[in-house]
Amino acid sequence: MRETREKVERLRTEIADLEAAEAAQADALRTQLRSAWLLSRRSPMQMLLEAETPDRVGRLLWFSRHTSEARSELVADWRRARSDLAEREAELGGALVELEADRDALRARAARLAATRDERGALLADLERRIAARRDNVVELRATRAELAALLERLIAEAGTLTGTAFETGAGPAALARPAAHPPGLRPPAAPR
Repeated sequence: MRETREKVERLRTEIADLEAAEAAQADALRTQLRSAWLLSRRSPMQMLLEAETPDRVGRLLWFSRHTSEARSELVADWRRARSDLAEREAELGGALVELEADRDALRARAARLAATRDERGALLADLERRIAARRDNVVELRATRAELAALLERLIAEAGTLTGTAFETGAGPAALARPAAHPPGLRPPAAPR
């Protein structure tokens, strides 16, 4: 984009230089036309009578015509060049506008991407916190299960030493090892994984 701006500035400088040269040539052409007009007011016969030689009069007229034509061509060339430069400047100006629009679109896209990245980062951090909390729960549940298993083994061992109707019927400690129905409202413990 900097290159495009530099091209536009160079073209503007060239246009200004051409306009100054065109103005100088236009002034010179006006002077030349005035001289030719003044010469043309005098007829060739009058020039001859004023002791002007025909060769000199012819050279003056030819020189005047040739100079006028050359200056006219030069001014026309400069006008064409100026027109071409103005067209190029307009094209480069359009390209500059497009580049600036593209730059703005890219900045907006980068902002959207940054916002999305930040949202994803927040979601990832939340997910990591949840995973850590679940791991802590798993550790606690395993510890509780180990405690319950130890308690159950202790109860079974103590039940072997007890006496009572269950033991008199011959069921013994095996009756205690069978899971009993859970009281209503309590959830049974989850099966070990």
